[in-house]
Order: sequence, then structure tokens, then C-alpha cells
Amino acid sequence: MNRDYLISRMRDEMEEMMRVLQLTSADDDEEELNKNRKNVLMSHIQDRLQIASDWIRDPESPISGHGTKCLRETLSLLRKLKFPHLTKGIEDGCSMTESLCEMKRTGNENNLQARESLAKALDAHLKSLVNSAKSAVDQNADEGATVAKNTRTPGDLFDW
Repeated sequence: MNRDYLISRMRDEMEEMMRVLQLTSADDDEEELNKNRKNVLMSHIQDRLQIASDWIRDPESPISGHGTKCLRETLSLLRKLKFPHLTKGIEDGCSMTESLCEMKRTGNENNLQARESLAKALDAHLKSLVNSAKSAVDQNADEGATVAKNTRTPGDLFDW
């Protein structure tokens, strides 16, 4: 009877250890996927940044062109990173983009100075958002490099 009890306890402990290891492994895999996803998103953002910036600064660029698409995709990708501290800045960037598109659409020579001023502000704002996102992604990658502590110690196996 003692032998059956001992075997039962050992089996329960081993099952618990395997369960914990599987949970820990799944969390690590999910965290790694999240970091990789953010790095890929950041890469896509940086690929589109120069095209978007060129479109912003060019007063003759078409509204429905590739530059507009890259600008909107950049803002959308920044939103997908889900950094709460960037949310307001992204919304401001979207509003500034709509305003600049409207100014370019009307093409009124009277608002040329206002359009140039808005373009400079939007370009600086977009670059600031991208730099903040890049810093946040890099910081998350650095934090993830630390080793998580094990919740069980080796002596826990036979602590009954």
C-alpha cells in the first residue's frame, strides 16, 4: 500500500511538472511570436516611411498615389503595434493626413503656405511616431531577453 501511494504521488508530481513546463513553453513561444511580429511590422513601417515622407513634402504629388497609400499604411501599421502611448499621436497623424489631402485636393494657391506648414508638421510628427515605436519595440526585445524565473525548485519533487 505504501508503495502504491508513493508511485501515485510521484506520478502526480511528474504530471504537474510536465504541465508547468508545457505552459511555460507555450508562453515563451507566444511571447517570441509577438516580438517577431512587432519586428516585422516595424520593418514594414520603415520601408514605407521614406515614400510617405516624400509624398508629404511634394506639393504636386497626387492624392491617390503610392505615397498616400504608404502614409496611410504606415499609420495603420503603427496602430497594429498596439502601444498605448502612441494612440493619440496616431490619431493626430490621421487627422493631419486628411487635412493635407483636402488641401492638396483643392489646390488653392491661397493656402500654399498653410499646406507647406502642415506638410512639415506631419512629416516631423510621422518621423517622431516611428522613432517612438522603434524605441518601444527595441525596449520590449531587450526586456524579453531576460530569463524568466522557474516557479518550482528542484526540491519540490518530494516535498510531501
